[in-house]
Amino acid sequence: MKKLILLLIVGSFILSIHGMHDVFPKLGDKISGIDFTGKNDPIVTEPYEVGNSSCLLDALLRRPEGVLIKLRNLREKLNDLAESKAFHQLEDEQRFVSWASYIRTCVQECPIFGLTECIEEQVEVKGQGTGEMSEIKTFPCIFNRITYPNRRKILEEKIARTLISCENGSKRPLEYVDFGAGDMYQPFVSLMRTLVRRPSMAINVHYIDSEYMPFVMYRAICGQNRDMERAGDMNVSRELSSVNVELELKYKLFTMLRTHFITYLSKTFPNAHLSFHCYASAKDYISYIRHRSLPYPDVISAADISDGLEDYRWLCNTVCAQQKSARHILLTRNEKDADKVVLIHNLD
Repeated sequence: MKKLILLLIVGSFILSIHGMHDVFPKLGDKISGIDFTGKNDPIVTEPYEVGNSSCLLDALLRRPEGVLIKLRNLREKLNDLAESKAFHQLEDEQRFVSWASYIRTCVQECPIFGLTECIEEQVEVKGQGTGEMSEIKTFPCIFNRITYPNRRKILEEKIARTLISCENGSKRPLEYVDFGAGDMYQPFVSLMRTLVRRPSMAINVHYIDSEYMPFVMYRAICGQNRDMERAGDMNVSRELSSVNVELELKYKLFTMLRTHFITYLSKTFPNAHLSFHCYASAKDYISYIRHRSLPYPDVISAADISDGLEDYRWLCNTVCAQQKSARHILLTRNEKDADKVVLIHNLD
């Protein structure tokens, strides 16, 4: 039974990106000349002037779409491993050893492995003739940075400028919330654009997404807080293991894929004071900070959250009722033209 549970959970974490090169042809030129290893990246303690070097830091700031392609290619190889016959024949512990070993290899190729971002969307296309069945086809998402690199860049630059403006005069760490953070690449790039200008900033980053429920449940059962940087050691209590094997496995997979970027940030910006936290919903986040008397956020951002717009609106209204100076930034579809996007600062 445990083996079946593990296979189902691993399957749920597989990113559906097969055929990406069919949807986005000629990707090679977008990743050429980039040193994805980060080994030649500078240590940033003063405001950094973005250059034309091949280092990962410059690529993240100048060509984040190229880095995203690399990350997705690595994740696709991880998918191939998880779907292989040899992987399925391994026992549970051996399977985790194999999975973890490959992830370590991927981290050596790119230290922010595990982060990614949606670039495709599935659309139901109706049949042309009488009696023809409709079918689901995959198209580039209008928010994808591979085809439209400037759309998310506008949001990221706005977030960076807003965080910096909020920092002026603040004597405490800034509280930054990204709603619908998903695989975290978007808020990561926003944070990079901020730190190269203010490499000594103190920011508490809060990620909200329903995908984080296994992390939230595990930490709650263990009586622990939501700190991501303390989750990467992969220690799992015997008590939890005996109570809920499925939750234990989901937690392990979550931390294996979503904590490596913290090490990269700590190395690149040693003077920055950063913390990272996860929540399963807006109400989960508000309940958590209220229960612990933590500060309300200074900045809230989101992108492409058509299914979660009402929750985002509730979050912004709840925060602004307590902290009127809070800023919120939303990148969403243009209601008048579905093929375009718009940046919204006022939800009224």
